[in-house]
Amino acid sequence: MKIKQNIINHIQKRPLGKRIIEEHRYRVILTASVGFGVNLLYAFYHGVIGVINLSLWFITMCGYYTILGIMRFSAVICDRRSGAEAIRTEYFLMRLIGVLLLILSLLLSGVIYISLAQKIAIAHDEILMITIATYTFYKITLAIIHAVKRGKDPSPLLAAIRNIGYAEVAVSILTLQQSMLASFGSMPESQARIMNILTGAVVCLFVFCLGVAMIISKNKKERMKQMVKDKIIQTNEKIANKLTGAMEKIEDTVVGGYNKVEDAVVGRYNKIEDAFVGRYLTHEGESVAEAKQRLQKQHSNTIEDSEQKAKDAGNCACEDVSAAEEEKE
Repeated sequence: MKIKQNIINHIQKRPLGKRIIEEHRYRVILTASVGFGVNLLYAFYHGVIGVINLSLWFITMCGYYTILGIMRFSAVICDRRSGAEAIRTEYFLMRLIGVLLLILSLLLSGVIYISLAQKIAIAHDEILMITIATYTFYKITLAIIHAVKRGKDPSPLLAAIRNIGYAEVAVSILTLQQSMLASFGSMPESQARIMNILTGAVVCLFVFCLGVAMIISKNKKERMKQMVKDKIIQTNEKIANKLTGAMEKIEDTVVGGYNKVEDAVVGRYNKIEDAFVGRYLTHEGESVAEAKQRLQKQHSNTIEDSEQKAKDAGNCACEDVSAAEEEKE
């Protein structure tokens, strides 16, 4: 444990090493990048051998590794996106990789058919075979651990990369079985052929189901996202309606209260005015209403007289100014 901790501390001293240790997403993308490089080399190798020897099996294997490389390359490129655009790109990537997995299952069917028809199986010596088996079981264990620990990770990108790994592990199991049967040869050829057919069919079906699941999962997540969006909109509309109703009630209450206060003040003022007019401004035998009309008429006459006087004064001033100008001339 101490040695392991010292190694980790030594790696964390460098920025790249710190990211690798601390960021799970970065580790997954880095692993996908390395896997893309390996797939590219395998595709190139099988393609060259297939073209030189005119071997359909090698050419088909070249197609298999090319599709694996395209899927991993797409995942690495997708990680460069950011913000809301990244989420849309990751969901698009899920559908793309789902479609590519469907194509991959068909290619695998072709590889298995050619292998059985042409009796192609690579035999290895015992030590190399044990090494290959150990590495294959290591990949299986790692895939299971990732499925358990990261299975509920909401990132579509990481889910897509995990599914690529699951498909590759399934093919590795088939390859391991074919190599073991060819290397040790303890089983009759007919039984080995049946086992390869059954395992190949299971692997192809598994990869096909992975592709379908990714496409369906993408659509399901989009539907769930739309449902959540619709639910939020409905909730907002309900809240807005309730707020509008509450505001209208408050407005009605305030306006009604203001009108009542206004009516009370105006009514009180009218009473005071009537009392004042009745006590001090009415003539003998005159009612309050008649007194108000008389006072209003007097007030109007006074305003008219004032306006007329002002007008006459203005005219006189104009005549004086004109007379003064004539005298100067």
